[in-house]
Amino acid sequence: MAEMEAPQTKENYVRANRPNEFKEFDKVAIQYLSQGLEIPEEWEVYSQALRDMTKDMNDSKVELVGGVWTIHWPVKPE
Repeated sequence: MAEMEAPQTKENYVRANRPNEFKEFDKVAIQYLSQGLEIPEEWEVYSQALRDMTKDMNDSKVELVGGVWTIHWPVKPE
């Protein structure tokens, strides 16, 4: 008998998709650090918000819409 896959949790869905969001932060961090500059605070706050996405999960961060998880990512700095 084939094993049934457990439904994916909100937390695991965020963890699986978060690396894509960190790519932009990584580009910015490398750009600043390679010039000997500090990463701007708004980008530090953004990266922390990405890491904190799986804490205190609620529908304001991730919601199930039509059987599909929808992630409400933190707003990227400009």
